[in-house]
Amino acid sequence: MPIHGFSTKRCRFVQFRKGTALVSTEKNVLTDALIAILRCPRTGEALQWAPPGIVEELNRQIAAGEARDASGEVVVGALDAALMNENQSWSYPIRDSIPALIPDEAISLAR
Repeated sequence: MPIHGFSTKRCRFVQFRKGTALVSTEKNVLTDALIAILRCPRTGEALQWAPPGIVEELNRQIAAGEARDASGEVVVGALDAALMNENQSWSYPIRDSIPALIPDEAISLAR
């Protein structure tokens, strides 16, 4: 049965810290067209791909136990990629092609 345009044959349930979501199992579902309509859950700004240098720095901080999300929790697990808002104040982790667009799981990019 289709759910919001997806066949459940191509989807799986994924458990996040704050809940469960039905997501596509197809690789590379994050296209530039999709990202163009996504908005930062904290600020409402448009989202964009975080450059590799920012992702590398976030992964360094995660490995060192220094990265905390907006709720103050220590971020665990390396990022495959990230999205960030226009003013580069918040990033949203992408793991296994799934973006975590949950306000409390945003990682501050304040320097």
